[in-house]
Parts: sequence; C-alpha cells; structure tokens
Amino acid sequence: MSTIVPRAPWLVACALLFPMLAAGETPAVSAAAAPPAIEHFVERDAFFDIKISPDGKHLAANMPVERGSALFMLDTETLQKKGHFYAGTELEVADFWWASNERLLISAAQRLQGEIAPIPTGELFAVNVDGKQSTPLVGYRASDGRVGSLIRIRDNESVWASPIDLLPGEDRQALVQIEPWATRSSSFASIERLDTRNGRRSKLTTSPVTRADFLTDALGNLRFAQGVTTENSVELYHRPAEGGEWSLVNAQDTSGQRAHALGFSTDGNSAYLQVSRSEGPDAIERMDIASGERTEIYRHQRRDPAGPIRTLDRRAVIGVYVREPQLTMHFFEPDHPDARPYRSLAAAFQGYNVAVTSATSDGSKAIVFVFSDRNPGEYFLYDIETKHVRHLGSRGRALEPEQMGSTRAVQIEARDGLQLDALLTLPVGVGEKNLPLVVHPHGGPFDIQDTWGFDPTVQAMATRGYAVLQVNFRGSGGFGSAFVRAGYRQWGQAMQDDLTDATRWAIERGIATAGRICIYGASYGGYASLMGAAKEPDLYACAAGDVGVYDLELMHRRGDVQQVKWGRNYLREALGEEGLREHSPVHLASRIKAPVFLAAGENDRRAPIQHTELMEAALKTAGVPVESLYFRGEGHGYYSVDNKLKFHNALLTFLDRHIGSGWRPQTPAAAAPASP
Repeated sequence: MSTIVPRAPWLVACALLFPMLAAGETPAVSAAAAPPAIEHFVERDAFFDIKISPDGKHLAANMPVERGSALFMLDTETLQKKGHFYAGTELEVADFWWASNERLLISAAQRLQGEIAPIPTGELFAVNVDGKQSTPLVGYRASDGRVGSLIRIRDNESVWASPIDLLPGEDRQALVQIEPWATRSSSFASIERLDTRNGRRSKLTTSPVTRADFLTDALGNLRFAQGVTTENSVELYHRPAEGGEWSLVNAQDTSGQRAHALGFSTDGNSAYLQVSRSEGPDAIERMDIASGERTEIYRHQRRDPAGPIRTLDRRAVIGVYVREPQLTMHFFEPDHPDARPYRSLAAAFQGYNVAVTSATSDGSKAIVFVFSDRNPGEYFLYDIETKHVRHLGSRGRALEPEQMGSTRAVQIEARDGLQLDALLTLPVGVGEKNLPLVVHPHGGPFDIQDTWGFDPTVQAMATRGYAVLQVNFRGSGGFGSAFVRAGYRQWGQAMQDDLTDATRWAIERGIATAGRICIYGASYGGYASLMGAAKEPDLYACAAGDVGVYDLELMHRRGDVQQVKWGRNYLREALGEEGLREHSPVHLASRIKAPVFLAAGENDRRAPIQHTELMEAALKTAGVPVESLYFRGEGHGYYSVDNKLKFHNALLTFLDRHIGSGWRPQTPAAAAPASP
C-alpha cells in the first residue's frame, strides 16, 4: 500500500494524481483470472474527498498519510501543490470547507481505542491555501486568538464545534454550533459566529432542542432547528429571517409524525420538509414560510426520499434523490438551470451514482464523485458549459471493476405478506444458479438499510465465488416509519423470520444450493446470524458473528447506549424488556448444529466483548465447533488495516471450508455437531 509520509507529502501525491490525467477518460483495465488480493479490500482509500475553491483556481484533497490524513491544496490546472495541512499523527482531517478563495475550515478527528474509525473531536482549524496561517480555532488546542502553534492549550475550551454555514459574502465569518463535550447529547447548542482568522466568537442564539441540526437560508440566516428530546421525540422549529424566538413546527410525540427540513426553494418563499406517514414511505411537503401551510408535493410508492438535490451553490433545494436501487432524481423545479448539469451527468455516467461534492461560485465548474456496485469511486472535474470531464483520481487503488460482482435489487414476500427489498450480488462469470450463498444481515438494526453501491466486504466474498444476499428486513430504514416500527421488539422473531424467508426464497429460485448457505453479519447482523443458526439449525451450513450482541438482557446492563437517558428509553421501546432470554443466542447454543466463527474487539463499547466470550463459552459447552478471534485495542469494528486483513482472511477461510471449495456433501451422520 502506498502511503504519504509527512516529511515529503507531495512527492507521493503527485505519483498518485498525475498518471490519472487522461483527457476525461479512465484507463481501461482487463479482468484477471485470479481474484484480487484481500489487501485491496481493506486498505485505506487513495482519496477521502476533493473540493474546488469558489473561484475555481484551487482544489483541496483529503488524502491518507502515515498514521493519519492530510489536506493538500492544489492548483486546479496543473495539480501542483500550493500548500498542505497536517496536524500530526494524533489527528485526521474529518471534513473541510472552503471558507473563501484563500482559506479553508477543517474539522478534526482522532483515533481512540474502541472506535472503528477516528471520531470527530469537535475541534475546528483553519489554514490558507498556501499552507500558512494554520490556526486552531475551537477546541482544547485553540489559542487565545493569536495565530500560532497547534500545541497551545486552553482548558476551558472542552467543547464540540460543528459548522452550520460558511456565510455568503463574508469571507472571514462562519456560523457554528457549540456544545459542551461531556454533555453533548443532552445540551442545548449555542449558535455562534466564528472568525475564521483568529477563532473569536460571538453568540447568536441557543438551540430550542437537544441533539440538534440547523438549516440556514440563501443569505445565511438561521431558520430551522431540528433535534431529538431525551424521550426520543423528533422536534422541528422555525424562526424568522430577521431572528427572534423559535416556533414549534412539529413534535413527533404529539403529531405522530417526524418532520425534517431539507432546505429552501430557490425563491426563498417555501421550505421543503420530509415528513413521515403512519403507513408507507415519507412524503415531501412544501411549507409556505409566510403562512406555515404545508402541502404534500411528492411521495414515492415504496421508498423514502434519499436526500435533497441542491443547487450548485448549495443554497437551495430543487429536488430529491430516490433509491431504485441506484439513485434516481425527482425535481421540484425541473426548469431550474442547475437541473441540467445533474441530468447531463446522470446520462454520462449510466450505471453509476453521481454526487456533486462542490462547485465554483459562478457555477462554471464542479467536482463530481461517481461510484457503483463494482467501483468504489472516481473523482472528476466537470466543466458545466463544455460538458467536459477531467479525471482526477480513484478511491480504490488496485481494484478492477471487471472483477467485481454485480448487485441488483430483488423483492421477496415474507410469510405474513410483507414485501421485503433486498440486494443480490452475484460473482462474475458463473451464472446465477446453484451458488454457495452468504446471507449478510446489516447492523443497527433500526432505521439502517443496505443500499446499492460498493461494499468491500460483499465484494471480497463475491470475488471468491459466493453470492451475497442482503435483506432489508422489517425494522430497516428507507421504507417509512411504519416499516421501522414493525421491527420493534421483534428481535429473534419477525425480523429473524424475514431472513429465513429470504434464504428459502434463494433456494426456491435455484440461486442457492441447499447445504451451502452461511449467514454472517456484524453488530445486530452478528446477533441475527447466531439466532438464525439456532432458530433454523438445518438451514445454514455455518454462521459467523462479528462484534455481535448475543445476550439481550445484557444489553440493558452493559454498553454505551444504556449509559444515557435517551439510550435507555430507546432500548425499552425498540428492544423491550420481556422475553429477552428466549431470544438470546447465548441461551440457545444447544440448538445450533452449524460450525460458528466469532470475532470481537476488546474495547467495544457498543457490543462489549463479554457478549462474544459468553457466546463462545456456551457453544463449547454445547459441543458446537467454534472458532474465535479477539482483537486487542479494537472496538465495534476494526481500524487497523492489519486487523482488517486478519479478520477477512479468517472469515474467507471459514467460508471456504464450509460452503466453498472445501465443501463436501454431508451425510446425516457427518452433519451432527462435532465434539469440541
């Protein structure tokens, strides 16, 4: 894996960028006979993000370096380095924004034990395009307003800061929300103006609700606040452009609906809200700002909107995306000039999801990111007038799309008639009949969904010859609030039945070979995998659980969710408190016949390692073959590339032994549980 060392970061960056400067085309590759090395599925992306300056003269690229990441500022035409920001081995660039043509605002993240990825620290930094005037603005490293070293400490700045708006026409000013670090999830944020040169702040107002996000209008005026109470009721507030008091627009606990503001219409007279319904998917409502009247203007038959389509300057909303399963576009203002480049890009990159990461202030150029089920992503510089694209770089360093499996949407009817949407990934060149199958339930489980796109773990399995089935079982997000709530208190019950029904569907369709099916997932997916092996002992040839929860009663006593009031309320509502023992795999080990693979991180706060240790012990007591891997210093997932590689190699070896090349038809005697 190529890395950039801090001492001479630009030398390797050039090596990554310059070979990709084909005139608007991606170099062709040919599929190789051997599958790609597993290392390529677990290594860090070559690029995390690229954004263009408002005047179009510079690019900023967030790229990995040794033990972290750094932000490189480049000349747009020549791609020569103009400067860089690197905060040392302890910090990474979490996100960044062009505050002006000459200055960038940067949020930081830090690698902490027990986290799958660096977590945002709530600190904000700023740097000039030439790499000078590097200034910590907010956070415990922030100075007293003087430009200087990153190591200056200010103890009273143990706060979390997040940008709300880079205010238009005010190069030195940004709107940010400030919250105490220790009580962030239960505090009312302070909204403040921040000077991006020296970090000085002035308070504007206070949030009316905890766990809030904020929305501004085209002029940078703070207009909406949306958050969640400790009782987990979603609340939406609005205030006039000139300021003043917040007024409640919607409260979930009284209306029965969740409402979320997406943005303003281009004339500023209306706001678009995404609003849940008692049945079916969310709808889009247009809210008249003057009267407060709300009118439904769009609703898909089955799927929730998947996010707003914004004007190129990000100041207004002109439509929404919908997953079908690729992203499609529905425009509220189809004749708006910015709708044209979106349509042109969708036509040019058929078979890809397309996102505009940033654009120049005059709307002449944009950075476009495209990705698909077989491609982790490509960055292009798009000239909107000429429709010419210039390839800037690829996220995946050595993966060839021709070798990846293809993913398509399938619909499955559950035993009670509920329609389930799923994704089926098939290996290249083997047809779609009588394949070894991995059923791969997602984590969460609630309001989370599997979506079409590049999934490195799925592709690691597909390139080894496995079909992979990802089921959006009841409780998953993306299909309306009723679908989510249909999974409440259904752990090991209807949610599990959905996975069973999907597995049998694959057998009945001839896609999967009975006896060559494994169920594998992480977090809740780990629970569902072990529960599947217990509930349907003859259906799965093996089961694998990664960072899973296996004792539902323990979830109420151990873990980070139950440490806060809203988390305890959530567990009582979504998991329940009755009948947990009979739906806990740790107490059902004697029912499991299939061999099991378990993995966990010793510092996991979400699913403490005790879940896996207890599950392993119960399986051994029951005489079930079990393999386990425990990772020191890791948490709810694995950050270290070496540990990711070790896990994936162990998982694929396990799959190969039981449903892959090492599989052999079993007689009833041979299928009996082996002695430990």
